[in-house]
Amino acid sequence: ITASVNRICEDKASQRVNSCFSILEIYSLHIDCKVMSRYAHTVITSRIVNRANESKEALFDVELPKKAFITNFSMTIDGETYPGIIREKKAAQAQYDSAISRGQSAGLVKSTGRKLEKFSVSVNVAAAGKVNFELNYEQLLDRKLGNYELIIKVKPKQLVKDFQIDTHIFEPQGISFLAIEGSFLNNEISDALVKTQEETKAHILFKPTLSQQRKNPESEQTLLDGDFIIRYDVKRNVDVGDIQIVNGYFVHYFAPSDMPVFPKNIIFVIDKSGSMSGNKIRQTKEALEKILEDLNPKDHFNLIVFSRGTSKWKPTLVQASKENVESAKQYVKTIDAQGGTNINEALLTAIDSLDKATYGELLPERSISTIILLTDGQPTSGETNPKKIQKNINNANEEKYFLYCLGFGFDVSYSFLEKLALDNSGVARRIYEDSDAALQLQDFYSEVAIPILKEININYLGNAVEDVTENNFKLLYEGSEIVVAGKLDNEIDIFSLEIKAQGHGSNLTLKEDANVTEKAQVFEHQEYIFGNFIEKLWAYLTIQQLLEKSILAEKAEQKTLENQALNLSLKYSFVTPMTSMVVTKPEAEEVANKPTEEDNEDFQGNFRGHAGSSYALPHSFPVASRMQAHFPDTSVRIQKVLPGIFVILSLIKITIQCISLLMLLCVVLRRGLPVSSSLVCNKIKNVIPVRSLPFSSFSMFYLFYLYYFPFPPNRSSSSSSASPSPATVNPFQVNQPQPLTLNQMRASPILGGSLSFNAGPEPGALPSVAPVALAPLPAAGPVVSLTRMGPGVSVGLMGPVAQPLHHPGMPPSVSQPANGSNPFLL
Repeated sequence: ITASVNRICEDKASQRVNSCFSILEIYSLHIDCKVMSRYAHTVITSRIVNRANESKEALFDVELPKKAFITNFSMTIDGETYPGIIREKKAAQAQYDSAISRGQSAGLVKSTGRKLEKFSVSVNVAAAGKVNFELNYEQLLDRKLGNYELIIKVKPKQLVKDFQIDTHIFEPQGISFLAIEGSFLNNEISDALVKTQEETKAHILFKPTLSQQRKNPESEQTLLDGDFIIRYDVKRNVDVGDIQIVNGYFVHYFAPSDMPVFPKNIIFVIDKSGSMSGNKIRQTKEALEKILEDLNPKDHFNLIVFSRGTSKWKPTLVQASKENVESAKQYVKTIDAQGGTNINEALLTAIDSLDKATYGELLPERSISTIILLTDGQPTSGETNPKKIQKNINNANEEKYFLYCLGFGFDVSYSFLEKLALDNSGVARRIYEDSDAALQLQDFYSEVAIPILKEININYLGNAVEDVTENNFKLLYEGSEIVVAGKLDNEIDIFSLEIKAQGHGSNLTLKEDANVTEKAQVFEHQEYIFGNFIEKLWAYLTIQQLLEKSILAEKAEQKTLENQALNLSLKYSFVTPMTSMVVTKPEAEEVANKPTEEDNEDFQGNFRGHAGSSYALPHSFPVASRMQAHFPDTSVRIQKVLPGIFVILSLIKITIQCISLLMLLCVVLRRGLPVSSSLVCNKIKNVIPVRSLPFSSFSMFYLFYLYYFPFPPNRSSSSSSASPSPATVNPFQVNQPQPLTLNQMRASPILGGSLSFNAGPEPGALPSVAPVALAPLPAAGPVVSLTRMGPGVSVGLMGPVAQPLHHPGMPPSVSQPANGSNPFLL
């Protein structure tokens, strides 16, 4: 959370004078979070005062989890409150277009990485004025690798007198462990952290003083810059899971422990196309070696690498013995990136390999077969139509095997990979091109490495429930959790459920009869319960699942699913991909839209230097002032016209490069240079930088200049007029001019002469020219003619040479004879 801050600092050589002060001061910053049964409600409040004698722009800048839904935002400026209103995205389009027409820029929320999004809004604050910002968002904490993770990004960018993070956790099942991490926590600041843990409750309070916030005792810079992470897990005493009921809504958590593990049959399908070269292929190889080491000896695996074609490490899947794993690691080291991207053939090869191994009974019974695809680009070889590829894979797979698609970077079509994975009972995940990309790959594999149940069906008996979220699941992995929510019939007293699933050893059947009254009493009289949180949890889950189903649905069904998600988003005031938040400010109204992965992909594709895709919130402030406020977001207007701009620029670039190439060929032909493929290729590489439009333009005009102005202007106007043109020479004539002597060669352009290229006759038409006679050269002759072997190419070094050129380590030149002749000429 930041404010726009101007500082004045003086640094003298003999002493350091800190006269730093904040013009815009954050005097209070509170982050209050309540976690009720995994559902987190966070409120961030920032209070800012303008201590300048003129108005300044204050920036409220917060990073929040990607899976969170913003539920409320408001600004209070000098006692007047400006709220944010959730509306249908189409209904908010008028404000959006109006802001664009005024030239305002985008920036309310944007993706800043794989886990976070940034909410940013700025407003002018009058001299001595105050502004309060308040942001509310909610999320369901996912269980991954055996724990829940609550991330709070802390970045005030200045010392704050009243700073605190206050978190309450209530878990009826009991808290089994609790850990707090912070990238900025150290021994000096540890006293500011107070952790209290009871059976079902936990309280974490982090409240550093001003001195504890300083990087060092004399510094005015804050130490608080990084992630504050709370991790915890709950106790699980009932096999059927935990059922919680509040005000007619229920939530059911199911995460069995100590279950036998399924053996895996896994094929890694690795893209080795040219675009994977460099860090991508290096990090992929590094991650693969670690993943191979983590394979269970009972697992079976194979490696398929592809570019234009496909190749297997082994003809069929092999057991993950120590010898095979070591052999596979050595094979991974030999993978080189080159060629196109034939995703269709690679996946069909993987499915065929699993089919042959399954039907040949080479794989263990009751095992899980999985394909993990890693690619960084769109299909460019073989079948390149995404819809045909999806159809081919679906027909070949027939839901037999789980397909996970990992997209490396932002050149991939994430929507294509997502549909491919969802159609085949898997998930898609983006791997970000960061220094920890190898770790991202390893973490993903860890999440799917230990399957414990498959074909899980949870049935709620007696028609006692309605509007239940997804209750059939293909797989459950160790360390994860199934969450189901729904509405209860108000008249029932007993809530009955049955769980059926397939385990490695045998099928699993679990039953439970829950007393509705007893379950509801658990949450009574809890002072920090926030409203009907289970009802909001149900709405949160339902919206996410409706949007996921709409990805694969046909147009008519897709429209129905999106309308259902829209209605729930409006009812519970969630900013989702179907809604927008209209933020009213004194100057204008601004609109915020939640981005999807596809939006992030489009933005990253156009602006590689930025961290992610922006929500469309226009600003009404000049660009210069926003830059001074450390708010370099891209304009919404630019986003609107980007496709057209990039098409036009691409066409201009291609046209200039083609003209440059033609000019290059014309220069080569006119100069009579030998036209070889290597020469042209080298010239193209050196003269036409294909990645830079300005350099391409320069190349074109430079070649144009060479073509039409073969003699550059003489640097010495006094001598140029008196300098005769160099004579044309037949290079095949017997009587050739003598080579230049040392003194002749001293007539260098460095001393005022100029270098010129004369176009000779057409190749193959050698004129009959008399030999050129060289007269004795005076010490300061007007011109030297250097004739070169070749089809009519001569170089003239023109201009007077007043004195011979001396090198510091060389003897002086021999003085000239009195008659002016050159003693070095024969």
